[in-house]
Amino acid sequence: MINQEIKLYSSVIDLNDPANIEFKNAWPDEKLEKSDPKVELTLIFLADLYWKKDRKVVQISVASQFREQGIQNNLNEITPI
Repeated sequence: MINQEIKLYSSVIDLNDPANIEFKNAWPDEKLEKSDPKVELTLIFLADLYWKKDRKVVQISVASQFREQGIQNNLNEITPI
């Protein structure tokens, strides 16, 4: 536990340890180089979310040149439902 007050937890897994082979196998081979030891770091937090019963919701997807996700839209194309 990193911080008990805000309930922030962490985990560090050594991917070079034979006991953690199942975690290492979950990673793509191109991400794991023999000469570059790696660890898997996880941060976990608990959160309470509150919102009004009648609310307006918009989902925004961030475009990336490295990940093709179809035709990009313009923010001006968002219309109320």
